[in-house]
This record gives sequence, C-alpha cells and structure tokens, in this order.
Amino acid sequence: MNSKLLTLRKGLMVLAGICCIHLGGCSSSSSSEVTVMIFSDLPLTAEDEISTYLANRTDVDKQQLKVNLFLPSAEKLMVELVAGEGDVYLVEESLLPILFDPVMLEPLQVSADLVDSVNHYTGFNDRSNEEHVYALATASDNQLFAHLGYSAETHAVAMMREQKLPDIAEAILDQLAQ
Repeated sequence: MNSKLLTLRKGLMVLAGICCIHLGGCSSSSSSEVTVMIFSDLPLTAEDEISTYLANRTDVDKQQLKVNLFLPSAEKLMVELVAGEGDVYLVEESLLPILFDPVMLEPLQVSADLVDSVNHYTGFNDRSNEEHVYALATASDNQLFAHLGYSAETHAVAMMREQKLPDIAEAILDQLAQ
C-alpha cells in the first residue's frame, strides 16, 4: 500500500513538472519582439503583409514584430488580455470597452495637435489620480487599411502598460493610428 502511494506521488510530481515546462514554453512572444494584436474583419491571411508594412513604415526589423490577426470577438479579446500576449492592440471600436482599462493601458504621449485632429479616448487612472489619453481612434482614411485595399470601420489603437520594447511599440502605435 505504501509503495503504491509513493509511486502515485512520484507520478504526480513528474506530471506537474511536465506541465510547468509545457506552460513555460507556451508563451509565444519573446522579449525581443513586439506583438501586435489586431481584432478586425481584415483577411486572416494578411498577417505577413501587415508585418511587412509596419516594419517598412517604422524602420523596425521585421524579426522584432509579431502580428496576430483575429476576427472581432469579445471573448477572444478577453482571453488574449488575460494571457498578456499583446503589446499593441488594434480593435474595432465596438470592442474598445473591453480593452479600455486605465490601469492596464499605457498613457499615450500625444501632442495637442494630434488630440485636436484625432478622436481619442481618455480615462482617469485611480492609482495616479490623473486623466490621460489611453487610446486613439484610427483615421477614417487609415493608411494600413488603404494599403490592404480594405475600407474599415473605426478602430481604436492602444498600448499595454508593460510592453517589452516601448520605443518600437510606440512607433507601431503611431503607424496604426494614421
């Protein structure tokens, strides 16, 4: 009886170790790349073209970009937010209430000219007791969508607070907002 219990414990420990190794290896983004999460009706096959477009427009090495394209789904957006996979999010405006959290999003450093010319979303951060711009609406003639030959509804773009490469993430956000 005692040997069966010992064997069971060893088996459970091995299983727990395998699970830890598997879960640790499941994170698909490395610390040397920026992950762009797009929730839109864009063709799902456009990930590589979007990655090339952003790399060319930002002078960023394409190896530093990972673009994940999803159909607009509130449930999938919540899963990805909880998983913490994305650095920059481009979502259809209808999904913005799910994404919009002043504690989770990075306050954007936007000029007064940009604030006047582009719709933006401000929020009050309870931790800092300050109001900031946390997301920008995409322009109606968004250059990325035009490049893809796609006319899109209004989208919003935001940056997560703890992105891996903030300068690159900011450059990508700027391109997505244009």
